Amino acid sequence: MKNIKNLKYYFLILSIYLFSFQYFLESQISIFKYIDELYSLLFIPIFLISTKVQKKELTKKHTMIFVMLLILTIIGLIPNFIYHYQSSSYIIMDILLLFKFYLSMFLSFLLFDINILNDNNCLKMRKHLRFIIIILFAATIINYVFDVWPNSSLRYGLMPNQVFFGHPTKLSAVLFFLLSFYIISNKGEMDFYYVLIYIMIASTLRTKSLCALLCAIVLMVYVMKKNKKIDIKKLALIGGVICLLGFNTFKYYFLSDGFARSEIMFASLEIASDYFPLGTGFGTFGSWASGLSYSKVYYLYGLNNVWGISPYDFSAIADSFWPTLLGQFGYFGAILYLLILIKLFSNIQKDFNPEQKYIYISKLIAFVYLLISSTSESAFFNPLSVPLALIIGINIKKNDSMIRKVNKKIKESSDINEFVK
Repeated sequence: MKNIKNLKYYFLILSIYLFSFQYFLESQISIFKYIDELYSLLFIPIFLISTKVQKKELTKKHTMIFVMLLILTIIGLIPNFIYHYQSSSYIIMDILLLFKFYLSMFLSFLLFDINILNDNNCLKMRKHLRFIIIILFAATIINYVFDVWPNSSLRYGLMPNQVFFGHPTKLSAVLFFLLSFYIISNKGEMDFYYVLIYIMIASTLRTKSLCALLCAIVLMVYVMKKNKKIDIKKLALIGGVICLLGFNTFKYYFLSDGFARSEIMFASLEIASDYFPLGTGFGTFGSWASGLSYSKVYYLYGLNNVWGISPYDFSAIADSFWPTLLGQFGYFGAILYLLILIKLFSNIQKDFNPEQKYIYISKLIAFVYLLISSTSESAFFNPLSVPLALIIGINIKKNDSMIRKVNKKIKESSDINEFVK
């Protein structure tokens, strides 16, 4: 049993390193670009060899999500069979994309729990995380001093930081992954390394990253000080403030003609109405597969001449999430996916335990980052989501017994007070 625990811990550390440097590694050796696919598909053999207890716990917690994903798959396949806008290989590619985040989350649930995250392992994990953070911060300093990894697109008159990741968004996602794990390893206690992560996130100059960082700081301070989970009203209030802060960027990209994101958004609403209620099916709109095969749908809606969505340059074709849902799965599918996210948030809320509130914070930050990023990228359909799925999926079933102990102490305390009275 101890050997299995150690094996799981070493696999966790290996995963942290691979996900932290995947985009650098894949630029050197192409095989590394399949890390996220391999990680998610690893769920299948792990599930098959898992104990009945583990399988029961997994199904008890995530059955509803899995069922809704299967229904969404059927919704996506029906238009594929009706309209034949996409070939089977690209349909399968998109189905895997739909499940990748959730398979990764389920795998994390089976492999990593509170036993793996004990004090001794957290101490060792913290050293690894600090090592990675220092490397990225040193690379950031070197980049600004010597312009080693230049970024030609200036923002606010400054160069967005991307170091060796090729794009600021990739660096940002990795930093939020590291932030979430560092919160776990350090049990939410503030130190110098948080500041380094905050500086690097800010240096990416992405509006969504800055908004997510502000949200993460507020959530962390609130939960750590109040020692309770955040309710939906407060989260909605924070979300409202974030929306106001990011409105100008939203207006610029989504309410201006000619931009890929705005064109895809408006087209998705047309598609959802024209192909009511199920959309055009897997691999037909807004996904990378739809660009590789260049879906007929883009010609039907005159998107083939838009920069970033053309058959010769579709680099911006997957810079959306909700429009992809509307286009491929229609209104029914978009609503169903929203219900999946609500259920996922509900599971995170149920995981709260005062004794391990730092795990709750890390899960919530990872989830909120994905929600905010869904406004301008493929989010839950993106390879960037897999490391965050690892965090959201961590199994803290042991909390149930701890919660009972805490409640028992509270009850005993109140009984003593009543007796004294």
